[in-house]
Amino acid sequence: MRKIEAANALAAAAAYNVADAKVQLSAEVAQTYTNLRDRQQRAAAFREGLDIQRQQLALARQRFGQGTIPAFTVGQANRAVQATISDLAAADAEIVIYMNALAVLAGEAPGSLDPLLTPRRDIPMPPARVSIGDPSALLRRRPDIRAAERNLAATTSRIGVAEAARFPKISFMGILGIGGTSIGDLVDLGNISNIAVPQLQWGLLDFGRTSAAIAQARSGRDEAEAQYRQVVL
Repeated sequence: MRKIEAANALAAAAAYNVADAKVQLSAEVAQTYTNLRDRQQRAAAFREGLDIQRQQLALARQRFGQGTIPAFTVGQANRAVQATISDLAAADAEIVIYMNALAVLAGEAPGSLDPLLTPRRDIPMPPARVSIGDPSALLRRRPDIRAAERNLAATTSRIGVAEAARFPKISFMGILGIGGTSIGDLVDLGNISNIAVPQLQWGLLDFGRTSAAIAQARSGRDEAEAQYRQVVL
């Protein structure tokens, strides 16, 4: 019975782990998409600012040639242009990284979603108010918490399986016999006999091994409990 409980708990934990993987994948897609749109907006702002800064640099050079401003002012304008060029290059590089990451998360080849993702879009905003209901009930519905809970249940059941080995087990082996003095007697139901032979199994001499198995099961339970607490907290 304990073995069945442990197997069922492990099967449930595996299902919850799959659900948790889907949740994590969705979260990663959402985060990567948001980062992409943010970098695209930054890149657009850098390009607009760069156009203005280049105009200011050209004006500064003209005024310097006229002797109305010092060379230091021209240097400041030039450094501002170079800094924006560097920021724009970094933003463009991150855009490529995020577009490739979204393609991989979607199971596609890097670059295959570029035509869809290249046009700039606004950053998606979450709703102003989200009703979550009972926070404790919401917490219990999390797949990672439910998987940790089922793993804890499985390791707890293994303790029962290990402790059961301390006690004797009795099983019955059935023996079916047919008796008679002629061929016709073999089909006579009255000549059929059966015997149930009890068998006793008791690992009395394996007490040390059984104790070690129990200790190992309890250690596994403690580890699963610690993992459960870590997930919940």
